[in-house]
Amino acid sequence: MNLSSFISFVVSIFISVLLLGCNTGANKKPDDTKNPPSLTEQVSKLQQQKNIPAVSFAVLENGQPQFALAGTLAVSSAQKIVTSDLLPLGSNSKAFTASLIARFVEQGKLHWNDKVSQWLPLHASYKDLTLEQLLRHESGLSPLTEMKDVADAINAIGGLTGDLTKDQDALINWVLATPSRFMPGGKTEYGNTNYVIAGRIAEHVGKDSYENLVRREIFIPLGINGQFNAPKNGVLGHSWENNQWKVKNITPEEEYINSQLALAAGGWYMSMPDYTQFLKANIDGLRGQSTWLKEPTLKYMHSTTRADQLGIGWQVLNSNGETFSQHLGSDEESYLHGVIFSQKSGKAVAFFTSGYSDAAVNAVSDLALQWEK
Repeated sequence: MNLSSFISFVVSIFISVLLLGCNTGANKKPDDTKNPPSLTEQVSKLQQQKNIPAVSFAVLENGQPQFALAGTLAVSSAQKIVTSDLLPLGSNSKAFTASLIARFVEQGKLHWNDKVSQWLPLHASYKDLTLEQLLRHESGLSPLTEMKDVADAINAIGGLTGDLTKDQDALINWVLATPSRFMPGGKTEYGNTNYVIAGRIAEHVGKDSYENLVRREIFIPLGINGQFNAPKNGVLGHSWENNQWKVKNITPEEEYINSQLALAAGGWYMSMPDYTQFLKANIDGLRGQSTWLKEPTLKYMHSTTRADQLGIGWQVLNSNGETFSQHLGSDEESYLHGVIFSQKSGKAVAFFTSGYSDAAVNAVSDLALQWEK
């Protein structure tokens, strides 16, 4: 299953639970709700019952976060996971790229409807492609969400050199020289390429590296931090093979592709408290309570104009008159990092599992939705 299909699948779960009620809320007997288990108790129980290597949760309500986690850095490790551990965000990193572009829009350096051709040479079929269409995944570009497609693209440019700028330029130029899969703006197709290109445009405008720009425009103002290389002695991802968890070994080439070439699309690592602070900045901004990004800007990013459209850096769901922002990050093999929050109540839940299986994904998603309600 590719990432876009996976996201659609989990979105359907989110909507069904929001509409029908969660098993451990709507269906409890009255006496069961007098002393409900704490987040810490539920996370610990989930981790043990599902035998997941590590689980981490954050719940943000009324501006106040609470954290719960259980498990170890790896199945073979006795070292327990702690809140300061850096977790892979995967595609949740796209919200940073979208926020960076939004900062430049507010500074008058960019406009949502700017043509991509202002900065990069491209095939004639993309002549009207706009920055907003990139960020809403409406470009028609090859998405490069599957590693096989990434490998084919790398072969097409003659391989990687190890020079980040040269390799990114080669891949971007190759993608933009390929005819569009559909007319830009005509439909939605989730892809990583859109955000890699948006990151390169940010570098042109900000006259600095993407990493430095994110730190300057997002991390420093919000008092948070992150890194793009997998932390040493950090939390390891696990795949479910032959009825047991197996640590996923990441090759140097995979690390280079995911954490450097595709940093703007999915390469950041961040602790759960820092990620929660980023969520709080979005929620506060939607209520006009932040100077980091203005309320109209954030409302524009966290909204859509048609059913199949995505937000800018986010997915937007509507259920029973309430609007939710959410996103998921995963390599579809060894971890899942997710978030969902209500734009009305401001309540947010972020969750992470270092084990990737149907049972693990369903369990953490269900618990997240119980707490979101």
